[in-house]
Amino acid sequence: MGFQALLVSKDEAASTTLTPVLSGFGVGAQCCSYSEALCRVAEQKYDAVIIDFDDPHSAALVLQATEQASAGNGAITIALLSDKTKVRNVFGAGANFVLYKPVSTEQAQATLRAATALIKRERRGSFRVPVQIPVQLRVQNGTEIEGILLDLSEDGMDLLAAQPTYPSAIVVANFTLPESNSEIEVRGEVAWANPNGQSGVRFVDMTENLRSTLQTWVLAHAQELPPEEPEPVAHCKLTDLSLGGC
Repeated sequence: MGFQALLVSKDEAASTTLTPVLSGFGVGAQCCSYSEALCRVAEQKYDAVIIDFDDPHSAALVLQATEQASAGNGAITIALLSDKTKVRNVFGAGANFVLYKPVSTEQAQATLRAATALIKRERRGSFRVPVQIPVQLRVQNGTEIEGILLDLSEDGMDLLAAQPTYPSAIVVANFTLPESNSEIEVRGEVAWANPNGQSGVRFVDMTENLRSTLQTWVLAHAQELPPEEPEPVAHCKLTDLSLGGC
């Protein structure tokens, strides 16, 4: 199973260190600027987004855009930080991990090992079954769009539509579950979308009966998942502690 990461940084040294480490964990890296990242995270699905905070304002915008675009998609965010005094601000803004610059190979391996384990856990938690069946979409303005369902889980689906959709759009999808003849109508929110019409939809307002139907079908058609990997252990130093965290 391959993963994709977006590296948002102008620091060539950091990119040179991080790219082979990511590759070693089965993560492909795409590098881009801050402005380009705002478009990419809205149009493409990434498992991880690594953001350099040398430009705090631009980095914060990319982090915010990533959180909005990856709702229900579980993108892991990693901040590159030169000023250690800003670490609380970065975590408070929503980053999952922090790498301090200049980034060493050892530091990158320890942090990215933990991040990759979290990515795999997210993937397992929303395991999807590959399918290729027709789907009819109805968007908020009443427009009906034909498409093909690409994969399905009890929480969402990936599809390829005849027309592009847009993140945060509310759609109603109608399709027939393969090998069951169950007619499904489900409401969802577009979590991410590409210009070619491919998008990811997170189901919302589901009834318990519908969720149970989808869960039963997914379990019956899912391939056997690989065993859980042991939790990575990182030796750390506690720097401060409060009732809310550390």
